[in-house]
Amino acid sequence: MADSKKQETEPSAEVQQLEQPGSLFGKIGRKLVTIRRRWLYFGGGLLVLGLIFSTVQPIKFAAYNLVSDANTSLTVVDSRTGQPLSGVEVSVGSQSVKTNEDGLATLVGIDFGDQEFTISKDFFESQTVSTTVDDGNFELGLVSLQPTGTPVTVSVVDWLSNDPVTDYSLVDESGELSANSDDVGRAVINLPPTLDEVKLTVSAEGYQDASTVVKLVGSDGKPLPADAIKSSTVKLVAAGKHTFVSARSGNVALYESSLNGRSVKKIEQVGQGTSPAVSYSITPDGSTGILLAPMKNVRNDDNILLRELYSVDTATGNIVNIDEGNARFRVLSVDNNKVIYSVALNDSEARVRGKIKVYDLNSASLQTIWPTSTVGNWRRLTIYNDYSNGEWVFFQETKSGSKISEYGTVSNTFIALNSTTGKTVNLTSSSDGQVTSVDHQNNIAYITEYKWPDRGYYEFNMNTGTKNKIDNIPNIVFTPPPVASIDGTRFARAEDRDGKTFVEITIDGSTNTKKLNSIEGGAVSHWVGNEYFVVSADDGDYLMSATSGKVKKITDTYKLVSRYHGYYY
Repeated sequence: MADSKKQETEPSAEVQQLEQPGSLFGKIGRKLVTIRRRWLYFGGGLLVLGLIFSTVQPIKFAAYNLVSDANTSLTVVDSRTGQPLSGVEVSVGSQSVKTNEDGLATLVGIDFGDQEFTISKDFFESQTVSTTVDDGNFELGLVSLQPTGTPVTVSVVDWLSNDPVTDYSLVDESGELSANSDDVGRAVINLPPTLDEVKLTVSAEGYQDASTVVKLVGSDGKPLPADAIKSSTVKLVAAGKHTFVSARSGNVALYESSLNGRSVKKIEQVGQGTSPAVSYSITPDGSTGILLAPMKNVRNDDNILLRELYSVDTATGNIVNIDEGNARFRVLSVDNNKVIYSVALNDSEARVRGKIKVYDLNSASLQTIWPTSTVGNWRRLTIYNDYSNGEWVFFQETKSGSKISEYGTVSNTFIALNSTTGKTVNLTSSSDGQVTSVDHQNNIAYITEYKWPDRGYYEFNMNTGTKNKIDNIPNIVFTPPPVASIDGTRFARAEDRDGKTFVEITIDGSTNTKKLNSIEGGAVSHWVGNEYFVVSADDGDYLMSATSGKVKKITDTYKLVSRYHGYYY
């Protein structure tokens, strides 16, 4: 039995050989055993340290803070209304930030571990929140503050439509008191009861700022109870200016106003008396006015008052001269990029008595597009305004050998001129023809020829230059083209029907028609952003909402001629 135990405890022959003194294998073996033992001690030590760091938080967070820090965010709201509070001071340690308009505050570089956050704002009860910051992006969550001031409700509506404005900010003169609107256009602001009154300013994108004064004391000088303080309703007017010509001062002048017709300011007198030859139109985007007026009050040898052509920056009121020195300028069309107009010279001896010009509003450059050469026959132009638009100009050119007195050599030609490409099309084959109507949508002119053998009715495709004989001239009803909003997604068009103005508004492909019973001779002048447009009528200018269809008169206006946008009679 003893021999058996001895056999079990004695090392094997191979081990005995390794352990023999001086044996190479013995040395290596002893070394390996030592290394193994050390690794076991080291691994065990690491395990113990890991257990300490993971279970003892102060030690764990101290280690974290050696190599990194945390960001902490929170949102603060009014406990009474649930609306975000801006300007709330949030502090921890030596750091302090204020919440933005959404009530959000973010503190950067916060230590890990137990922290105390102090949240405070005037006329609200302060709060201290104790928490453990245990993540690199720590969310403190939602914090509600209880108001201690006097709650005042402010409602904000659109001046034109009377619909609620639901995205605005409310702030006092000091900038310390503020509130944001809810989804029905109301905001509740807490005001200090120690003040007699507070002036509040309402700001919303796309609108002019507006103010209201809230009285906190009664006529007896004592503070009013909360239920006795009147809530305020503020009407916001769309941002922007309106320019118009009026003879309200006894002389025709150019004015500017806000879009509700108030804050009227005279820019410049443009004519003597109440009936000079003045016309004014505005580009569809509302950025530029085109003014035709005798501002310099100069007459020619025949005592005819000469007019000049100007562009007006509607934002600044700056007036720039385009062309001058002629009694018979005529604006043919106006778009966002160019003005097309004709010039009729009074000199009967002049070889070229009529010109068509284009003024580029972007480059401020002027170009004569017809005639391209002054060499050749004597010429006179007769413009057909009803047919001309921003792309094509229709006119009759009268030509002779030298002067109009040479009747034997006079010839007339009806011409369509593309104002962009300079392309011209002779529409009639003889001086006995005329343009009867034009389909602008399809670029087709309808022509009547009176002289044999070509006598009859024709349609002329201005895109292809082809001319085909037809049985009858179709009844083309002239309607002004729709005017596009600033972003090009909405369209408005007005026309006169039996003395009343009808406005067609197209939004997302759907068209609605609004009858304006009190407006006569109305036409869409230009857009103000993408929600409002101006209807210019015989008695003044009106602002109209594309969404609600509501309309209000904003200014009187001086009219030399009835007009559609881009078309003049």
